[in-house]
Amino acid sequence: MVPNDAHFCTLRLYAVASLRYDIDSTCIATFPMMSDDLSQSTHPQFASSERMAYDTAGMKLKIAQSLILALAWVLAGVLGGTGFLIPLRAADESARQSHEKVAPPGSRGNAQIGEAEQLFRQAADLIDKDRPGAAIPLLRRALELAPNEGRIHHYLGYALMKSSQLPAAQKEFEIALKLEPGDVYSEYFLAQTLDMQGFREQALALYERILSSGNVIYDTYQRLGQAYARKKEYDKAVAMLQQALQQTPWDGSLHTQLGAIYRKMGREEEAKQEFAEGERIKNVDEASIQKMLQLTEALRLKDSDRVKALRADLMNQSGKDPDLMTWLGVLLGRGGLYPEALEPLEKAMDAGPCTYETCYNLGLTLARLGRDQDAEAPLRKAVELHPHSYEANLVLSIAYVNAGRNQEAIERLQVAHRAHPDNLRVALLLGQQYLQGWYLQQAIETFREALKLQPDNVDTRYLLLEAYQNDKAYEKALQVAQETVKLHPEEARAHFEVGHQLANLGHYQEARPYFEEAIHLDASMAPARIWLADAQLRNGENEAALENYEKVRNEDPGSLDAARGMARTLFRMRRYPEALADVQNSIAAHPEDAELHLILAQIQTRLGNSLEAAQANAAFEKLHAAELAKQNDQRPRTYVAGSHTPTS
Repeated sequence: MVPNDAHFCTLRLYAVASLRYDIDSTCIATFPMMSDDLSQSTHPQFASSERMAYDTAGMKLKIAQSLILALAWVLAGVLGGTGFLIPLRAADESARQSHEKVAPPGSRGNAQIGEAEQLFRQAADLIDKDRPGAAIPLLRRALELAPNEGRIHHYLGYALMKSSQLPAAQKEFEIALKLEPGDVYSEYFLAQTLDMQGFREQALALYERILSSGNVIYDTYQRLGQAYARKKEYDKAVAMLQQALQQTPWDGSLHTQLGAIYRKMGREEEAKQEFAEGERIKNVDEASIQKMLQLTEALRLKDSDRVKALRADLMNQSGKDPDLMTWLGVLLGRGGLYPEALEPLEKAMDAGPCTYETCYNLGLTLARLGRDQDAEAPLRKAVELHPHSYEANLVLSIAYVNAGRNQEAIERLQVAHRAHPDNLRVALLLGQQYLQGWYLQQAIETFREALKLQPDNVDTRYLLLEAYQNDKAYEKALQVAQETVKLHPEEARAHFEVGHQLANLGHYQEARPYFEEAIHLDASMAPARIWLADAQLRNGENEAALENYEKVRNEDPGSLDAARGMARTLFRMRRYPEALADVQNSIAAHPEDAELHLILAQIQTRLGNSLEAAQANAAFEKLHAAELAKQNDQRPRTYVAGSHTPTS
C-alpha cells in the first residue's frame, strides 16, 4: 500500500506571465482489505497488515493550490522582482527633476490647507532647486501650524539630512513614521541618516523592512548589498547587488562591487566577468542612458505612446549594441511588456557574446511568455556563466519542473536553496520535488529545517506529514498532525490528518471523532467523509456508511472512493443484485481500477455466476499486477547530486 491517502499526487508548476500555477495529478491507486459479512475473507493479495487507504486527491489538490499560491509570492520576487518589478533608482539630478527624491507625487497625505500648505509648497520647491538650508525655516513654520502632518516632518528631515544636521533629521523621520507607520520613503531616509551616523545595524534593519514590504525604492538593493558585504554575508550581498543591476544595468560601479565580492568568495572567473562588464559600460554614451531614464519614467506613468516611441528610437539607434538592447529588454519586461522585451533581448544575444544579464533576462522573458522549452538554453547558459546564481537557478528549476524533469529540477533548487536557506517557499518547493521523486529522507530533512523557519506554517506541516506517511512513519506523522491541531484548531485538514494517521495505525474508532470534526469545519471535505464511512463500515454501521458514501458521490459522481465504498457496503449488506449493477456502472467509469474488478468477482461468486466471476478475477489480477509495478517505482530512494540517477 502507498500510505499517502492512497495516491501520490505530483504537482506541475507552470510559470506563466501571470504567475499562475496549474496542477496535474498522477495518482497511483491502492486497495484496502475487503470482506463480506459471512466469511470475513479477503483476497490473498490483500491479506496483509496494510490498512485501508483512500483517494484524498481532491483535498490534497486544494491544499497544494494553497501552497503554490504561496510559492507564487516568493517566485514573483524572482520571476518578476529581480528582473522586472522594482522601481528604477535614478541619479540625484534625474530624481529631483521627477520630484521623486523626497517622495513621489501623491504618495503622502494631504497637508493642512492654508498657510501651512503654502509654506510646504515653497519649501518643496527650494528642495527641488537643491536649496535644502533655505527650506528648513519654512518647514518649521509649517509644522507650527500643522504639527501632525507627516509629510512636513518627512520633508524637514530630508532638508536637515542634506544640510548634514543628522540627529535632527533622524528625529523628524522618526516623527513622520509615528504619524504614518510603514511609509517606505521615511524608512529609507531614516536608514540613510542612521547609516551616515554609523548606526549600521539599525539602518540595515530598516532597509530589510523595506525589502520585506515589497515596495523597494531607490537604491535599497545596492545599500543592502553593501551592508551585507561589510558583514561578510556574501551570498546575501550578491543577491542584492544582482537585483540592483536589474534596476540600473548601466551602473558600472555595481558590476565592480559585485566583482569585488566574487573575488572575496573565491569565484575568480565570475569576478573577472563583472570587472570587464564594468569597464565596458563606461563606453556607453550618455544620451542613450538618458533615453533609458525617460523610458523608465514613461513606464511608471503607463504612457504607452511614449514607451512605444522611445523603444523605436533605441532600437533604431542602438540595435547593434548588446548592452543597450539588454537594458531595453529588462526595462520593458519590468513594465510587463514581455513581447516587446523579447526582440531587443534576442538582438543582444545575436550580437554576442551572451553575457549573464542577457542570457538570464532572455530566459526569464521567454518563461514569462510561457515558452519554457525555449527558455532553457539561455537559462542554462546563464547558470554556466554564474553557477551560484539564485535567480537563474530558480527560474531554470521551474522550467524543469514544468517539463517533469524532477532530478534536474532538484539540482537547480539545491543551488537556490543553498544561496537562500532562509527562504521558506524555496525550501518547500525543493522538499516537494524530493517528495515527488520519492527521495523521502531528503524530503523529511528539508521540511524539518523549513519548519524551524516558521513552526506554525501549515503548508510545511502537511508536507512533512505527507513525507512521514509515504515513509510509513505513521507515529511521526501522527505527532505532526496532533501538533498542527493544537496550533490550528480551525483547520479542517489538521483534524482529518489526526484521524487519518490513527487509522493508518489501525485505531479506526479512535479516529472517528477527528473525521467528524473535520466534516463539521468543512462539510465539503470528501476524504473525511469517506474515512468516517470506512470506520462506520468496520463497526457494522452499514446504513450510516452507505449514507456517507452516497453523499460524496452526490457531490462528485466521479469519485472512485465513493464507488468503491458503495460497492463494498452493498456487498456487506448482501444486496447483491443492486451491488452488481452499481459496480458495473463504476467499472464503466473506472475501467482500470483493480479493486472494483475484485469486488465484481466476489459479487458474481455470491450470485453463483462462476464464469463471470473468473473473468472479473482475471481482469483484477492483470490490473493489480500493473498497479503493483507502479507502486514498486514508488520506493524510498536517495538523490545523488550530479548523477541524475537515484539509488534505492
